[in-house]
Amino acid sequence: MRVAALVLAAGASERMGRVKALLPLGPTTLLARSIALVRAAGCDPIVVVEGAHSLAAEPAGREPGVIRAINPDWSLGPLSSLQVGLRAALEQVPELDGLLVQPVERPRVGEATVTALLAGLAREPDAIWQPEVAGQSGHPMLWPRSCFAALLALDPARESARTLVRAPELASRRRKLACSDLGVLDNIDTPDDYRRLCQTLGVVPWSGPMTKLEIFHPRLDSPRRLLVLELDHGKANEMGSEQLDAFEALCEQVEQAAGSDQPITCLCTTSRKLSKKGTPIFIAGANVTERVGWDPARIKAHVIRQRTLMQRLRRLPVFHVVIATGVTLGWGTEYLLTADWTIALPEASFGLPETGLGILPGARGSAELASLIGPAQAIRLGCTGETIDAAEALRIGLVQDRCADLDSALAKVHDYAERLRRRSPLAVALYKRAVLDGLGRSEAERIELESSAYERCVDSGEAAIGRANFDQVVSGGTPAWGRHRP
Repeated sequence: MRVAALVLAAGASERMGRVKALLPLGPTTLLARSIALVRAAGCDPIVVVEGAHSLAAEPAGREPGVIRAINPDWSLGPLSSLQVGLRAALEQVPELDGLLVQPVERPRVGEATVTALLAGLAREPDAIWQPEVAGQSGHPMLWPRSCFAALLALDPARESARTLVRAPELASRRRKLACSDLGVLDNIDTPDDYRRLCQTLGVVPWSGPMTKLEIFHPRLDSPRRLLVLELDHGKANEMGSEQLDAFEALCEQVEQAAGSDQPITCLCTTSRKLSKKGTPIFIAGANVTERVGWDPARIKAHVIRQRTLMQRLRRLPVFHVVIATGVTLGWGTEYLLTADWTIALPEASFGLPETGLGILPGARGSAELASLIGPAQAIRLGCTGETIDAAEALRIGLVQDRCADLDSALAKVHDYAERLRRRSPLAVALYKRAVLDGLGRSEAERIELESSAYERCVDSGEAAIGRANFDQVVSGGTPAWGRHRP
């Protein structure tokens, strides 16, 4: 018996205020948990139906056997998404015996429930199966092949799948699976629903500042302690007041997570943005159009805010990797100065055009670029406005690595994150701080910074944990490091 699974995730998530499918649940997300559920039960293929929001940031959606189907008419409701997903599944496997429809907002459904539904279909191949708890119907629903044509014939503008379920001629084929699985009744639709779900599962919810951060399509990979930002906003990922709000929220979230049981130790900023002509864009610069009508005092205050933010980003207690995917100009080139490591893709280009606009790089570019690439190269870029390619950027030290494509660059980031998660978060943060604080200082001052950081590792107990678990560390294991704020 071959049964496909649809994971319906096309809605706008308006009541949640964030992309519901990508909400973290400990080491996973609502979408990844639903995919894992239907995969474990033996469904194949798995079709993820998206619509209002791109879900490309979720790695589980790119795994073998998972098909992404886009519903351009998602606003018509779940039936339109069901039809898009069913067509995609039948195109892949025309001889399907059944279709399991799993809404993404019910991530707590148990594998035993899905297995029991599939067993029911195996016994009665023409029955429509639905779980039930204490007389209350839930999801997922399991449709037999004999209903496919009728499902596809419904008008999503006027009807729903419930129209078919309630059809008198199908009454004798409806089956209820009595169970005690409360997950079939879930409907994670609001922030309060999400918080209650996290409490039930014993995981920490991401809330507050992450709402602003949603404009950067954040993806939390909890097992790797990795947070990935995939920029895709505006015409060219330009950076204005809204984006500064989001970056400040990022800093707050990362700083608050330090010392918790779920610290972030690796941050990656990248982009999937393309221009209308298909040109890859990382960050094309600051949003200067929003400044029309601003007086000089407001402009200067805004630039001071940018500069302060860049300093804060540079000092985050994480290893920050930037993947420059394309056009990286002005603010974008300055953003590289917040990174610990930058990887350039072949399409990347870099430049500082500000002097041609009667200003200069004001978000640490004038102050700090020379410390990265030397004064001669910094003056060359800032004074001439020359745009350089990835090869030249690597040669002068503006970037530290090159990769052929985004997937291979992300693979390197995953490797860095795996290495970092096995190390003491406190020791990593203190080492980075000692290095940065020591720049431009005398040797005596640098030694004092090193001594202070080392003694903090000893006094906190991290050094003792490392010694006690030496064999585990050598074999690639991860000791139970302490929870300390740097």
